[in-house]
Amino acid sequence: MIETHVHILPEVDDGASSLETSMKMLEMAAKDGVTHMVVTPHLNHACSKYDYDDLHRFYETWVLKAKEAYPEITFRFGVEVYIDDNFTRDLANMTNMPTFENSNYMLIEFKRDTKLETMLSVVYELKLRGITPILAHVEHYLDLLISPQKVKELCQEGALIQFSASSLLDKRGQRFFEKLIQLNAIDLVASDGHDISRRQPVMREAYHYVKKIASAEWANLLFEQTPRKIFDGAPYIRQYLLVTPKKRYYAAVTMTLCFGLVLLFTGTSMINSESSLPSSASSGGDLVSVAGTEETSGTVAMSTVATSVEDIDLTDEGVPTGQIATGQSTKTEPTTVRVLTYDDVTALYIQQLESLQNKYVADVERIFGDIQNAQNFVADEAKRKAAIEGYIEEVGRLEIICDREVYDVLYLFQNDLEAHKYPVAVIEQTRAKYHQIKEETKQKYLSNFK
Repeated sequence: MIETHVHILPEVDDGASSLETSMKMLEMAAKDGVTHMVVTPHLNHACSKYDYDDLHRFYETWVLKAKEAYPEITFRFGVEVYIDDNFTRDLANMTNMPTFENSNYMLIEFKRDTKLETMLSVVYELKLRGITPILAHVEHYLDLLISPQKVKELCQEGALIQFSASSLLDKRGQRFFEKLIQLNAIDLVASDGHDISRRQPVMREAYHYVKKIASAEWANLLFEQTPRKIFDGAPYIRQYLLVTPKKRYYAAVTMTLCFGLVLLFTGTSMINSESSLPSSASSGGDLVSVAGTEETSGTVAMSTVATSVEDIDLTDEGVPTGQIATGQSTKTEPTTVRVLTYDDVTALYIQQLESLQNKYVADVERIFGDIQNAQNFVADEAKRKAAIEGYIEEVGRLEIICDREVYDVLYLFQNDLEAHKYPVAVIEQTRAKYHQIKEETKQKYLSNFK
């Protein structure tokens, strides 16, 4: 098993109180079958007065002793970042993000009474900066315990969800966990080990519980496959497994495929929808969600990222003379250059998405056809499974690109609105609409395989 959340570094936080305790915790983890470990002391927390560099130095000293005692375990350095108002305020100016060693994954925690809206905002800001946040011990937050569906919203925003192994041995934790399983809103399990008596650094009993109530596939996914991706710093593609054993493999195929399809096919309906926008944000009218802004941004293949709208030539009618997507323009002789209206800014991004969506739709249709052909015409089961897995990986790579570029487009879109002193409420509105349509489309495609 692979451990991605443990407070085993001695004398730095509320975890291991001494080197002796740390070594005993390591012994327990080794006996439990842990082969890889990300060491995650608290950062920016009341229980720890050290900064990231201090913690890394302590880790470098400790890991030499750990490797000598347990050479079979491979270690990585990370931290568990406590997200408070100060951290959120300083985020914009951070040049070195406190991620796991050699990766863009960041383990985060909040105050226990933090509301979903705050969590979503932080996840969004981290995703803008290329960070994949992992929400530690999801079962600790009252707002999420009351409404497990909210955890699904965090998944849709791009957060990975981590559950603590010890909570899986408690009835309350088990009920919550099983709801997350049904929602496909859980990604990995870690021990969050703190001591040799409380929250021990062990996971095997929890592994067998998951295997019993869900499946061996779920247990392997949560305790080994996803943690390994994180440990290696590899791109993560959320799997969609069902608790019901019947057709579990094909459910994973179709749900993973559908997520990729959603990012692409929602673009057509969203771009072609009519939207009502004020001609200028200064008019004081209510902003209406821009059909096609965030939803269609999932279809973008930005080989060249959009330039600022300030760089686009306009005619006297305010119509763009070129497309942002290519960075090239078919210039006509401009007669006047004027300040861009709110409509101008939003229209430029919609135009960019329209110009690129056809290529992506064609790519997905090709992959979808390949999967259907493999299902229908490859007789050998092992070869069929290998072929389908290969196509899923291809869809997954496309999904990762789309997801990152969604946030690239939103980032540029928001910056341009702010540069022109226009309200940015439309960013949040379109993002929410994007997630709604994505989920509806996913269910639509899944029904085709029943």
